[in-house]
Amino acid sequence: MAKTEGDLLKPRWIVAWWLVLLAGSVLAAMTAMTKFGDLDKQHRLRAGGTEVIATVTDHKDGSGRLAEQIRVAYQAQGHSYQQWIKGDARVGENMWLWLDPADPAEFVALNGSTDDSLAFFNTWMGMPGGLGFAAIAALSLVRHRRASQAARTAAERGKRRKRRQ
Repeated sequence: MAKTEGDLLKPRWIVAWWLVLLAGSVLAAMTAMTKFGDLDKQHRLRAGGTEVIATVTDHKDGSGRLAEQIRVAYQAQGHSYQQWIKGDARVGENMWLWLDPADPAEFVALNGSTDDSLAFFNTWMGMPGGLGFAAIAALSLVRHRRASQAARTAAERGKRRKRRQ
């Protein structure tokens, strides 16, 4: 049975629209916090990080919505580190990394990728997607409110007419 426009504005759907509004807002906010935090990390580490040379030890082709990935390996403060990041390089290539002196596991690579480049919320598409979901939900809630007000107004007019008769 197909849903009509009126069905999507019934009270049980209102909860769903509020959840979509909340989820879209959270997606947009988390994406913004992650991306801007990542940009801050890039600037901070390039300005004051410790430079090391890393070696690309593995490569994964990007397919569909996944980005190409490389695994970089490096030595710092007597420890070995390996991390998958966004990037395209051949296995065996060297690249510069700037490490956080306080935590050598945090870095920015020459290609701009950080150790968090593959984090779930670290994609710019989350902001317009989340804002789009939130906007659709907000418009649906506004339409519901207007429809409810129109129905109440019509009901009040009907009562007044009955009283006059």
